[in-house]
Amino acid sequence: MCRTRITAGRLRAAESTGERMSLAQAVSHALTARPVTGDDEGMVSARELHVATLVAEGLTNRQIGQRLGISPHTVARHVTHARTKLGLRSRAQLAVWASYDHNP
Repeated sequence: MCRTRITAGRLRAAESTGERMSLAQAVSHALTARPVTGDDEGMVSARELHVATLVAEGLTNRQIGQRLGISPHTVARHVTHARTKLGLRSRAQLAVWASYDHNP
């Protein structure tokens, strides 16, 4: 059921995170993690998705900030929040996720 409710990118990120966990970490996570619903904060916001798409285009934080009229620091926060929500460890992984899951 879970596989039908999340994007392929989020599924890959969750599986990757789970594979890196020890048994004790997995049990702890299962007992303490809050379920993610469609409108929960676990979902990437529209702004975070937009920023991720611009990251995938190869733009720097400064260039993204200039394009969106926000500071590079705010861009960095959006990148960090999106990576955290998706379980991604790098800006490059975020760029791949944005390219793969969100191209028309």
